Amino acid sequence: MPIGARIELDLRDVDKGISQAVRAGKNLKPVWNKLGPVLRKDLEEHQRRQEGPDGAWDKLSPETRGRGGRPKRRIFSKKFAKAVSLVSNRTNLFAIHKVSWAIAHQLGEVVGRGVKLPARILFWLSDEFAELAVDEIGKHIAKGWRR
Repeated sequence: MPIGARIELDLRDVDKGISQAVRAGKNLKPVWNKLGPVLRKDLEEHQRRQEGPDGAWDKLSPETRGRGGRPKRRIFSKKFAKAVSLVSNRTNLFAIHKVSWAIAHQLGEVVGRGVKLPARILFWLSDEFAELAVDEIGKHIAKGWRR
């Protein structure tokens, strides 16, 4: 006669933990509230340094510099850098520029009377911010498991 053992596992706590972690992952609003100010500073810093993800922006064209008048010390002013609205919902954080022509700089489009603007990437995430965001999202989801 074979000898057997019967093992019973109660996985209700595991199921509950997974459900809570999934629920936390579907509501990232607290993470966005925490990361929003950090993202704003990150974007302002890129514009202050006049750099994109691939390095420094192109300098002003000779035609622009040769127009006379006061020399332009910065391509974009502090007001331009601060004209970013951060909007979030449960799953996304959006950075929206309030200046209508900002997208023309972002993409390097033709504007006005046929002037081609060089692409100056305004909205990009630094590696440091991306790592911070991954850590914060992970902590938030893990906290859902522990509830």
